[in-house]
Parts: sequence; structure tokens; C-alpha cells
Amino acid sequence: ELRKIGNVTAALPAFHNFSQEKLVPVAQECASILQEDDGLATVLGLAKEALSPNMRETAYAMAADVAVADLKVGAEEQRLLEIIRNTLGVDRLTAAAIERGAQARHQTA
Repeated sequence: ELRKIGNVTAALPAFHNFSQEKLVPVAQECASILQEDDGLATVLGLAKEALSPNMRETAYAMAADVAVADLKVGAEEQRLLEIIRNTLGVDRLTAAAIERGAQARHQTA
């Protein structure tokens, strides 16, 4: 999943001002926060604050891409996507379209 995140941050226009050298330290900081009580809510709250409203759907799309990267979206990943969707304020219909697009991009023959 970290490789997928690295590929996404290197390729998408949303990250054109993001230094790839920051990726590992930022991921480590997030991992550290996630170990705390309510760490997930804290990380998602920080992400929501950092994102403009129009970039929240883009963030959800990236989360969906990471979730389907291994072609298996289990109950835990589905629940995490739901939490991300709710925190970022992405409506269900938009989220369903984003998730289906992610599945289509990662399908194999």
C-alpha cells in the first residue's frame, strides 16, 4: 500500500507541489498518531482541515485506489472507506462512483 501511495503522490496533479522526500516522514508521523487513542479521527481531522472542500473528493478517490490496489476490499477496508467518506463529507452516490472507478482501474483480465 505504501508503494501505491508513493505512485499516486508522484503521478497526480494534486501533489505537484508535494516533495516526494516528505512522503516517508509524513507517513511515519501519521502512523505515530494512529497509535494514539482516537488516532484515526485525529489523522482524518487533520486531513480534512488541510484539504480545500473541492480536494476532499480527490482525497477519497486516492483512498479508494489504495483500498482496491490488491483487488480485495474486505469488510475492514470498506468500513475505513465509510469513515473517510463521512469525515470528508463525500456523499454516498459520489463515493459509490469513485469506488467503482477505482475497481475498474485495477481490474485484471
